[in-house]
Amino acid sequence: MQRELQKLTWKNVRDMVPGQIDTVIFPVGTIEAHGATVLGTDNLIPDSIAAHLADKINAIIAPTLNYGITKSLYGYPGSMTVKPANFQNFVFDILKSLYDVGFKKIIVLNGHGGNNSFLKAAAHDFYYEYRVNIAVIHWWELCDDLVEEIYGEAGGHAGNNETAMVQAIDGSLVDKS
Repeated sequence: MQRELQKLTWKNVRDMVPGQIDTVIFPVGTIEAHGATVLGTDNLIPDSIAAHLADKINAIIAPTLNYGITKSLYGYPGSMTVKPANFQNFVFDILKSLYDVGFKKIIVLNGHGGNNSFLKAAAHDFYYEYRVNIAVIHWWELCDDLVEEIYGEAGGHAGNNETAMVQAIDGSLVDKS
């Protein structure tokens, strides 16, 4: 079954949501410098997690929001950023659109630390306005203990955890020199 919203027709969505599928995964990341890995690391990881998770929880995957709040690394070539208020409002509007489609449960799967507080604020405001089940998940928080056990440290930006995830997704995207 096709799980990517952008690859479905409006008739597919009408027939599936919410009757057969009431959950959507909304991956969010950014474009920024990542040392040995590619600029899109923070998008690739939540995309991959969503792809592996969707069948297991009977969810549709919304298109990834590929731009986020990238202040500290904005000076590196290729890094992009969005004003925090614009980002938060845009996320809220996307959540509202997903709700209007018919999704009753929304999982925001975050791939970038700079987005954390603004995603939480958008989700908080959205929940209190529409009372929809919503969760904001920062993937790295779920595996800190395991990463620390394997690597001796929790990881972080361009750390062992992100590099290992990108390596698992596509080893050609990691500079091994």
